[in-house]
Amino acid sequence: MNNFSFETVQDDERKAFRNKVVAEGYIWDEEMQMGEHRAIAIKVLKHTLLANLHVHHIDNDKKNNKPSNLIVLSATAHAIVHVCTLFFPFPNGGQRYLTDPKNLLKFLNDAHTHYEYVGGK
Repeated sequence: MNNFSFETVQDDERKAFRNKVVAEGYIWDEEMQMGEHRAIAIKVLKHTLLANLHVHHIDNDKKNNKPSNLIVLSATAHAIVHVCTLFFPFPNGGQRYLTDPKNLLKFLNDAHTHYEYVGGK
């Protein structure tokens, strides 16, 4: 499956995916059959997202699905952001440094990392 679509997925697989998303603390979008954060990114950006792209909550609050709090990253970039948020000593705020959109965008730009800022549309 190249993009995030449930056209070929059976009902029991959908149910298992929904339960996994809800169990991890994300809000489920019943209409689009995916996590609400992902559904909002798709609607705002006006294109589907490949399955290997992640929608990151900038403030790390899984229930804050405002476009200004969402950014689409590769799985690798997403992991790096989380590791850096936890372990890298950033100036002026330490671990909270990358939870500010302007700091995160600067960090990603400096690292020459591709992203789509949902809040920028």
